[in-house]
Amino acid sequence: LLPSRDIPVSFLHSYLLAACEEEVDEAKFNAAVHLLTDRSLLSYSEDEETLTVHLLLQQTFQQYVIDKNSKRQVVLFSLSATFVKLLPSVHEVRTLHKLSDGNVMKYSSHLYHVASLILECACESAVSHTAVDLACILAIRLENVDVASSLCSSRLAFDRKNGKKERLIQSLVDVGKVKAMQHKASESNAFCQDAMAMMGDGPVSTETTEEWALLMVDIVSSYWNLAMYAQVEALASKTKAILEAAGSTECHAYANCLNSLALCHEHNSQYADAELVSRAAVRIYNQCVPDDHPDIGTELANLGSYCQHQQKFQDAEEFLVKALDINKQSLPSQHPSIVATLRQMGSLYFAWGKLDKAEKYLTEALDIIHCAYLTQHQEAAFVMSLMGRCYQKQGKTIDSERLHRQALNLTIDLYGGYHHKTAVEYHNLGLCLYIQNKCGDAQAALHTALDIFTITAREHPSTAWTLCWLSRCYKRTSDYQKSLSLMTEAAEIMKNRMGDSHPDTLTLLEELQSLHMQKERNVES
Repeated sequence: LLPSRDIPVSFLHSYLLAACEEEVDEAKFNAAVHLLTDRSLLSYSEDEETLTVHLLLQQTFQQYVIDKNSKRQVVLFSLSATFVKLLPSVHEVRTLHKLSDGNVMKYSSHLYHVASLILECACESAVSHTAVDLACILAIRLENVDVASSLCSSRLAFDRKNGKKERLIQSLVDVGKVKAMQHKASESNAFCQDAMAMMGDGPVSTETTEEWALLMVDIVSSYWNLAMYAQVEALASKTKAILEAAGSTECHAYANCLNSLALCHEHNSQYADAELVSRAAVRIYNQCVPDDHPDIGTELANLGSYCQHQQKFQDAEEFLVKALDINKQSLPSQHPSIVATLRQMGSLYFAWGKLDKAEKYLTEALDIIHCAYLTQHQEAAFVMSLMGRCYQKQGKTIDSERLHRQALNLTIDLYGGYHHKTAVEYHNLGLCLYIQNKCGDAQAALHTALDIFTITAREHPSTAWTLCWLSRCYKRTSDYQKSLSLMTEAAEIMKNRMGDSHPDTLTLLEELQSLHMQKERNVES
C-alpha cells in the first residue's frame, strides 16, 4: 500500500527471491511485481535505481529461472525482457535467449504480451536490438506468423543499413524461416542462400562453432518445411561433421542435426536408422534442456513414428504418450505441435488397427484446428487426410472422400500443384476412389500423383506404391499388359531402395508373380 518510491529495492528483490521459492502467496507476489512495474517498466529513465532493479532481476534469473519451472518466473521474464534496452550485455542476451527457448513457452499469454510490447517500443525506436531479437524468437517459436513476419522484416531492413555482419546473418536466417512457415519457397530459399553465402563454409574459430551450427540448423529447418530433402540431408550432415571436428557433440545444435538426419532417414523409409539416430538425439536433449522442453516432446513423437513404421507399436505408444504429455505441459493448449502429436497418436492407432482410439485423437486434433483457426495450417491437411483413411476403413466412404478432397485442396493452396506433399494427397485420394470402385477417377488421381513424384522423387518408395495401386486399377479393368508393366516398375524401385528381403519388396514381387500367372491364364482362355 506504500507509494512505489517508498519501497526499498533490496526489499523487492528479497520478495521476488522468496516468490521463486514459492514462499509468498500469489497476491503478495503480484503486489511486488506491480511495484517493480510502476517503478521501472513504465519509466525508461536510466537512473541508478532503475539499473539496480534490472541487475537484481538478472541475479534472480541466474539463481532460479534456468533450473526451475514456475509461472512466477515467467512474470519475472516478462519484466526483464523490457529492461534489455538499459543493459544489453552479451551475458544478458544469452540468458534471455536460453529462457525464450526453454519451458516458459507454455505461458503464451505472457510471451505474446512481451512480443507485442517490444514490437510497439521498437516502432518508436525506444527499445534495444536485443529486445527485438528476443521478440522475433518468441513469435517464431509460438508460430505467430504475422507478428514474426512484421518483426523479422523490420529488423532485416534495419540491419541491411546499420547492422553488423553477425546480426544481418541472423536476420536473413529468421526471415527465411518465416517465409518457409508461409510456404513461400523461392523467397525462403533466397534469404537462406544469402545467409549461407555470408557464413562461409564453416565457423571462423572453434569458439564460434556452436553459434554457426545453430544458424545452419535454422536453415535446415526452413528447407525441411519446404520439402527440400536433399538440401536438408547435405547441410545437416555437413554441420554435424563440423561439430564433431570441434568436439561439440553434446550440445543443442548437435541434437538438432541428429533430429534432421533422422527425419531424412524416415523420408527414405530407413526407419531402423531413423530410430537409432533419434534415440541419440533424445539422450542429448535430456542433458542440455529441461525435462519438459518442447524439443524433447517433438523428438519423442518422431521416435514414436519411427517405431510405428517398424510395427513396434508398444514402444511407439510409450514414446508418443510421453511426447503428448510434455507438449501439453510446455506449449500453449492450441499450439500446432500439440495437433501434430495428436495426429501422430492417431496414425499409430490406425496402423495398429485400433480405429476407435485413432478417431478419438484425430477428433481432438480437429477440434483444436477449428478452435484455434488453424484451418489453413499444414497440420489441418495431414489430420483430415488421416481421418479420411480412418473413415475409409470404417466403411464411411462418402465422408472419407470428402475429407481427402479437402486435404488435397488445402495442400495445393499451401504448397502448389507440383509438390511432394501434394502428390501424397493425390495418392491418398486415388486409394479412396479405388476402394469405391471408381476406377477412372482413381486412375486420374494416381497418374497425377505419379507425374509429381517423377519430378520430386522418382526412385522413392512412395512412387513404387503409386505405381502398385495404378497397376491394381488397370488389373481391375482387365488391362493386364498395362498392369504388369506398372507392377514390374514398382517392384524394381522398391527392390533398389529397400533391398531384396524387405517386406514391401516381397509383397510387390509376390503380386507381380500373381499378375504373370493371371495374364497366362487369360491368354490360354
